[in-house]
Amino acid sequence: MQIFLSHATADRMLVEQIRSSIGSLATIYCTEFDNQAGVNVHEKILQKIRDSDLLVVLLTVNGLQSSYVHQEIGAAKSAGKLVVPIVAGGTGPGELGMLEGIEYISLDPSASAEAISRLGERVLAIRAQGMREAEATREAMELLGVAIMIAGIVLLTRAAK
Repeated sequence: MQIFLSHATADRMLVEQIRSSIGSLATIYCTEFDNQAGVNVHEKILQKIRDSDLLVVLLTVNGLQSSYVHQEIGAAKSAGKLVVPIVAGGTGPGELGMLEGIEYISLDPSASAEAISRLGERVLAIRAQGMREAEATREAMELLGVAIMIAGIVLLTRAAK
C-alpha cells in the first residue's frame, strides 16, 4: 500500500512520528525525503499522488496555511483518491475547505500517539478492504475465464456438427 503524506514542512517532528509508527503498514511518501535534482517537483508530486492508494493529510495550523497542502488535497480528489485527514484541535468550522463534511482523525498535538494509532487502524482497514476487492476481482476473472472456455467448447461442438 502506498500513502502520500501531505503536510507542512514545519510539522516535520509529527511527520517523523507518523512514519515511524505506521511505516511498517505501508510505504509512506514525503516529498522532502525524495530529492531528485533536476526533476520538476510539481510533476513528481502529482505522479506520486496518482500512484498512491490514499492521501493522508496533516492539518495543523501550519498545514492549513500551506498552499501546497491544499493543492495536494485538490490533486488527490481530482485523481479519485481516498483522503484521510488528521486534524489538529483548534480548527474552526469552514477551515477544512474541500474536506468539509469528511470524517477525520482528531489530533491533540500534545498527545499525538492516539491519533497515530487511529491512523494505523484505518490504514489496516483500508488495506484489508483492498485485499478483499483484489480477491473478488481475481475470482471474477477466473469465472470469466471458465465462461469463455465453455462458450468456446459450445461453439466448437456446434461447428463440428
